[in-house]
Amino acid sequence: MTRDLAKQLVDVRNCSGRMVDKLVKFGLVAIKDSQMKAPMIAEYHASLECRVTDTRRVNRYNFSSSSWRCLRRGIDTAVRKLQTLHRRGNGVFAVADAATRSRSAMK
Repeated sequence: MTRDLAKQLVDVRNCSGRMVDKLVKFGLVAIKDSQMKAPMIAEYHASLECRVTDTRRVNRYNFSSSSWRCLRRGIDTAVRKLQTLHRRGNGVFAVADAATRSRSAMK
């Protein structure tokens, strides 16, 4: 399911919420969360509410944000095998779905 969301994530990111209601355009369902100010999206397994903390490099390097801080996170605990989708840029994503277990040296 995570891989199927990549195209939708690109489309959502490539349009302005000032110009169009993204929830309506992409058929997404907003869920009010008790911890987050921004709504969670029912179709996504996790949500992050972040704030940009440093915009000095935005214009110079064309970054969408230079530095940010995560204020809150929401995760669907009903999902057994949570896969995370990582944007690498230029429409390329990586899916983290392999688990590795290592014996701890801590006692």
